[in-house]
Amino acid sequence: MLYIPFRKFRYLGGPSSFMSNLKNYLDKTGYPYTESFFKADGIFFPMGYRAYKLWAAKRMGMKIIQRLDGVYYPSKHGERYYKFNSLQLKTYRYFSDFVIFQSEYSKKQVFEIFGEIDESKYAIIYNGANSDIFYPTEKKELSGKIKFITTGNFRNVDMLEPIILALDEFVGERDFELNIVGPINNDLLRKYLNRDYIVKRETKDLKGVADILRSSDIFIYSHLNPPCPNSVVEAVSCGLPIVGFDSGAMSELCYFSKDLLAYVSDEVFQRYEDFDYKKLAEKIELLIRNYDYYKKIAMDYSGLYNFDETGAKYAEAFDSVLKRKES
Repeated sequence: MLYIPFRKFRYLGGPSSFMSNLKNYLDKTGYPYTESFFKADGIFFPMGYRAYKLWAAKRMGMKIIQRLDGVYYPSKHGERYYKFNSLQLKTYRYFSDFVIFQSEYSKKQVFEIFGEIDESKYAIIYNGANSDIFYPTEKKELSGKIKFITTGNFRNVDMLEPIILALDEFVGERDFELNIVGPINNDLLRKYLNRDYIVKRETKDLKGVADILRSSDIFIYSHLNPPCPNSVVEAVSCGLPIVGFDSGAMSELCYFSKDLLAYVSDEVFQRYEDFDYKKLAEKIELLIRNYDYYKKIAMDYSGLYNFDETGAKYAEAFDSVLKRKES
């Protein structure tokens, strides 16, 4: 049986959202797991885990399965990147029997900084959204005021500044609003919030986020080198056309409408200096002019990231590592 420390991931953020979705899926399907370390044949966790626990797990013959998101890297985090990576790097190199990456891009990041592992020791499984909460609306036409939306925990300048600068290009030309859903945790971003077209929405409830997504027309996303952003997965699941930068895993997640992603560079670790808000504005204009076409595509692919499929792939990976047999 697999030990999964769900109780340690009850804070806000991507790993917590994933663990909540995974627990709901395992409970719904009756997949066996335990929250008792000493009753387990293996352990699964996101990112890194305490070394003394992993040493104990190894001595007990347990299999160790690690889920990796992104990594810290020199061009963004400077010389401290190695220290920031310490826990997940040690886990990856010395303890993990199997690694689950959230995207092909996530794997590229890890291989670049941590080193490669054999393909028999990893799997790529995309994030998913709860389809009971994140599902599309039948609204298909763009009429009246255009409702843009972006969601997330806005902690970095790259997550909001290019969006606002791009939309500034449309002031006086189009009637629109930008709904910003989520906390803004960077004082450098607050100077941009005085635009008349901005609507700041505070909600910690996923159902509330989904309702706002469904009432919107276009999802805009800006993030430097994102491994597999939940915000994008949720927007896809709500049937929204997505415009943004071709950075990180975006071209993987939005492969069905890659022409709405503004070119950045061909580097694995792109730099924020290469984010050109005018290129983003061009993609926004492309989407507006061809909205019916892109909305239909978005609706056609809205079921792509159902967490039931994600959960089933995780269960399959767990079974493979633990060599669990069906009873």
